[in-house]
Order: sequence, then structure tokens, then C-alpha cells
Amino acid sequence: MLARVGSEESLLKITEFHLHDFPDRHIPASFELIGAPLDAITVVHAIGRRIGRQRARAEIVRYMKNPKVQERTRLHFARIVIEATAPECLPDSQDVRQFMDAKPAAIEVLIQALSSKDKCCREGAAFALSLCAPEAVAAIPALKAALADPEEMVSEAVAAALKRIQGTKDEAQR
Repeated sequence: MLARVGSEESLLKITEFHLHDFPDRHIPASFELIGAPLDAITVVHAIGRRIGRQRARAEIVRYMKNPKVQERTRLHFARIVIEATAPECLPDSQDVRQFMDAKPAAIEVLIQALSSKDKCCREGAAFALSLCAPEAVAAIPALKAALADPEEMVSEAVAAALKRIQGTKDEAQR
């Protein structure tokens, strides 16, 4: 068991715990580690540095593509991929290239999350899809269906995503 402390598995389990207990992505879960309180994000970043960014990214992508794992964590990792590959965040680096290869799978995870029972997943998926703009054209039917979501935060995020994706599509056709 101790051999796995600080491994890819630790990175995933801490992220799952953090996202399961705290659906609001802005509230860090606290951990007691060697007598010093650390928040989950600090711990995950420390593990990422220890195992190396390439291994951490590979594990994030592997987990994200697995439909049998926790939905909220899959969505979180899909958002990481999308946000890291947004045009305004694109330095030419190994980090970005590795996530660019995973972007189609991330978009598919986000499309699936639009029909989640979890309103945070639905809202987060719509927001992340809005960042994809032209690459998320395949999400338009699912986004249109999600416009009727009873949760205002979800339907507003869906409307914004549709506007951005369709606006980009319309501009590209001109």
C-alpha cells in the first residue's frame, strides 16, 4: 500500500474524494498529511510533480476515457483537457500536444455529461463545450435538448455554449 502513496492512483483517488464531497469546484477539501493540513489541490499538484507531468497527464486522459469511473471526476478531467487546449492558452509545449490528442475524447465525455443526473456535471459540461467552439459542433443536438433543463444555471450555460458554438460556425461559413 505504501508503495502506491504519491502514485497515479493517489492522484485519482484524492481527486475523486475532493470532487465527490465538494461539488462546488471552488471549495478545496482539506487533508491532514504528516501533521500539516493541505488542501486536495495542493496534494494533487505535489503528486503530479513527483510522478512527472507526462505520467499525470496520461493518467488523467486514461481515466477520462473510462465510462465506468466516477462521472464528476471524468468531467473534471475532460474540462482540464479542454481548458488546456483553449486557443487563449496554447503555448507550444509537450503538455498541450498530449492534451490536444485527447480533445475529441474530452468533447465526447462532455456531450455525455449533458444528460447527467448531477446538475454540476451538466453545467460544467456546457461551460467546457463553450470553450471548444467550432470543434464542439457535434454537441449541438445534445445542447439543444439541454436547453430545457429545469436548473437555471444549467440552461444558461447551455444557451451560452450554443451561442458561442453556433456563432463560430456561422462566422466560419461566411
